Amino acid sequence: MGALPERDEKGVREKRAEAYLAQYCSVRNILSQILPILLVTLTGSLIAGLLLSGMIDTLTALPGLLIMIPAVMDTRGSIYASLGSRIGSGLHLGFVEPSFRKNPHLLNAILGSLINALIISTFIAILAFGFLTYLGLPVIPIYSLIAIAIIAGILSGTILTIVVLVASIAGYNRGIDPDNLSGPVVSVFGDMISILMLLLTAQFVLGVL
Repeated sequence: MGALPERDEKGVREKRAEAYLAQYCSVRNILSQILPILLVTLTGSLIAGLLLSGMIDTLTALPGLLIMIPAVMDTRGSIYASLGSRIGSGLHLGFVEPSFRKNPHLLNAILGSLINALIISTFIAILAFGFLTYLGLPVIPIYSLIAIAIIAGILSGTILTIVVLVASIAGYNRGIDPDNLSGPVVSVFGDMISILMLLLTAQFVLGVL
């Protein structure tokens, strides 16, 4: 008698696994979900390039900022793509509810990502200053680089957290795999928002200097 519930539970798990694979892992569903998002990211990447081209005067006035841009863009994408992956895994496993209610697992993931971003931003500024000083190239004071990196990191990190959270939960509620959605969304918005926040923060620091 005790084996019957165990077999029933195993059958339920197998049916859930089959339903999951049918919904999220078929080639048709993957292509239908990813291709439109990739087209959006392509457009966003072009916009990011336009934003970067508009920073020429600021980059000239603040030597040292240019070397930070690739590192900032790369780390933003890595950090918040990982956040999106954690949220997606939590949604699939049931640790995170597909709503915007307070959740300790979600809060820990968000807080960890923000702290990670601030530490990396500071490290990028210090490395940029060190490399340029060693090579004898012009660079603004280290405190200015750190201020730009931290302020831009806080602003872009807050915005990207909201973007990832909304995209993952809203996509999941509409039957879209968050893993298909969060990566491309973070890629395009991470580039645009990182460059825009760097530009605004750099202009503010330039005005203070």
